[in-house]
Amino acid sequence: MKDLIATLFHARDAAHELHLKTRSFAAHLALGDLYAALVEAVDGLAETYQGKYGLLDLTSAAVQPSRSTARTLSRSSVSWRPSLSRARRTSTQLTLTC
Repeated sequence: MKDLIATLFHARDAAHELHLKTRSFAAHLALGDLYAALVEAVDGLAETYQGKYGLLDLTSAAVQPSRSTARTLSRSSVSWRPSLSRARRTSTQLTLTC
């Protein structure tokens, strides 16, 4: 589980980096939504796991940051549908296809 969480952390960081570097406004918005949704989703996954099985030692996770994560994200098909409730966003559904 710690390797999965570490990989998702790196995907989040890569999405944030691409969000800041893109020259496309549409990509900037989509990557911003992806980054925000990953933060929330990974946090929920880690906290749920830790609530049942105990704390994860993420300092020793085997996954190291790499440029391949950013390249994979940049080639991925990202679609998202914001859910609106009472005229304010409450959640985002994401689908990643690599």
